[in-house]
Amino acid sequence: MEVLPGAHVIARTGSAIIVVAHPGGAPVTADSPAMHTLALLRGLVYEAAEEEPGAPWQTFARLVGGRLSEIDNPSEFGVALATESGLGVHLSGALTLVADNGAGVVERIGGQGDGSAVNRVLAVPRVAAGIFVDEPGTEPAVPAIRGVGDLVDGVAVGGGAVIRFVFEPGGAATLSAGEAEELPPPAVSARIDGAADSTLAERAPLPIRAAGAGTASTPGRSRVRGYYCARHHLNDPRVSFCSVCGIRMDQRTGILQEGVRPPLGLLVVDDGFTIVLDTDCVIGRDPERSDAARQGMRSIRLSDNSGGMSRAHVEIRLHEWDVLVIDRESTNGTFVRAPGTFDWFRLLPGQPAILAPGSEVAVGRRLIIFDSPHGRLPVGRPPLGG
Repeated sequence: MEVLPGAHVIARTGSAIIVVAHPGGAPVTADSPAMHTLALLRGLVYEAAEEEPGAPWQTFARLVGGRLSEIDNPSEFGVALATESGLGVHLSGALTLVADNGAGVVERIGGQGDGSAVNRVLAVPRVAAGIFVDEPGTEPAVPAIRGVGDLVDGVAVGGGAVIRFVFEPGGAATLSAGEAEELPPPAVSARIDGAADSTLAERAPLPIRAAGAGTASTPGRSRVRGYYCARHHLNDPRVSFCSVCGIRMDQRTGILQEGVRPPLGLLVVDDGFTIVLDTDCVIGRDPERSDAARQGMRSIRLSDNSGGMSRAHVEIRLHEWDVLVIDRESTNGTFVRAPGTFDWFRLLPGQPAILAPGSEVAVGRRLIIFDSPHGRLPVGRPPLGG
């Protein structure tokens, strides 16, 4: 999915692209109405895919019609979901879907600013499909030249979203640019102030599937035990407030239950590069060929001109509800500073340490901050560096 420049909220969830209007020009934060709307829509996409894998669009259309009232002042939005029968489209408010069939044949759907909704299934466009927030004085159009803002799965800030298609000799549509039918989640997600992509709570990434393609298997999910809040969001049993909706956890049942672990937060690099912590990862200047990467760990490459970063410098591992940092016997070491402290200390190679939200990690000359709405350290366990 290509993300176009702009200030609205864009997401890709499995075979769905979602665009939510964020008017006014202020920075997007976790409390923005657009983010609350997006959280609901992404949850409904997952719910529809789980309830009816063969026909998620019909289920999604039914769910969104009955559940939109769950949030106050929902933002205008557009959703396109690739299914086996075509491209399902739902537009609510001043958004437009543009279907480009090549040779100058372009279809525009939506563009209603009166609160009315469009809900229909289209044939898969021959070239591309894009969803755009209507802006005064402009006509939405799919760019002729592909840009560089690709998003495999996750959330970004932009002005619109485009998916381009190619047709195989047999006539089936697949995603363009050599994308596989099933892809791992990306390491990068756009930074949204105060947000750790809580819309992914309780959910693992869905397989990405083009219209007309067979059903791909769902990647494995890590399951943990925790408490559900009154709105059925799974949480670390040590927290006082739900990390997704913010309500007090004294409304919980008090019974530990097993569920799919949500992402445990973000690693934010000094240049704004952001890593969603939904799986274990290895970080370095060239980690792709490390034994950790060969064993399936996500590899994150960071540039470092100082020469102080090893090829596979440090591992970040998710254990239950904790985020662990492990130095991989790097040449120059990994240094950590606990939140609210001034002193740095060097990790012992191979020895895992727990990262508390707000901790800083120095890898070579690069600085990484761990940010998370989840959890706090267990009672009796000292903070990192203590």
